[in-house]
Amino acid sequence: MIRVCNIFFILTIIALSFTWGCAGKHSARESALHQNWGQSVELINYSQVLRPEAGGVQPVQGLPGGNAEHVNKQYEKTFSQGPEAFQSTTTE
Repeated sequence: MIRVCNIFFILTIIALSFTWGCAGKHSARESALHQNWGQSVELINYSQVLRPEAGGVQPVQGLPGGNAEHVNKQYEKTFSQGPEAFQSTTTE
């Protein structure tokens, strides 16, 4: 009985040391990926701005009144028409 407990205890210590060794931090310094995390997204967003000095980076707030009204009327009209009113955009 004591021998079985000793073997179980030794195996438990070995398993815990493997788990601790694999879960530990492997290097003291950060990798290049961690140092530059998110930089590619920032560069892509910045490169899409043609002239940053022109108007800042504020988003467009909406359509002008007349255009928005026309789009809204066209959208509401689609609910009053049946499915036969829609044209197929696929080539047959």
